[in-house]
Amino acid sequence: MARVPRGSWVARRRALDRLRRGSAHSAASRNHPQGCTWTGVRERVRGRWAARIRVPGTRTRLWIGRFEQALEAALAYDTALFCFHGPHRLPSPRRFNFPAAPRPKIREDVRATLTRADIKRIAESHARFLANFYVGTLPAVSPAAASPPPPPPAVAAADGAAAVANEATATTDGSNGNNCMG
Repeated sequence: MARVPRGSWVARRRALDRLRRGSAHSAASRNHPQGCTWTGVRERVRGRWAARIRVPGTRTRLWIGRFEQALEAALAYDTALFCFHGPHRLPSPRRFNFPAAPRPKIREDVRATLTRADIKRIAESHARFLANFYVGTLPAVSPAAASPPPPPPAVAAADGAAAVANEATATTDGSNGNNCMG
């Protein structure tokens, strides 16, 4: 398609046609109303997330992997995009989902020689690492861990009267055992 000046009637006509047809982004959101809006990420059937990216110069796509969270899949897409194009040479329609996220430390000469399997492995591991950094892994809470810790054992005094005296002064300070201000 030939380039047209910005304000010409042809440009306005094309914009109206795009609105009537709907852009690819709006069509995707109609098909997946609660889906993900990150580039290269889609929701799978059982609540997992998949990431894939188009290989530059070909019509094929590289399957990056399945992830538990959409954030992991989006970070994997960003890492694969970085491995294919580098930090500053993205083609115009391509954008990082997280422009400020740290990228893997790969020298330019090494990055240029990466295979698809290398890119997939790097993208998966880097995304899982960054997702743990951003979200953090939440440990499973057991009933024993949810209960408050037991009070520390009392220090044995030289005579039992000192321990009894300490307990008596603790309860006779006028607070009736509560810590409320009032």
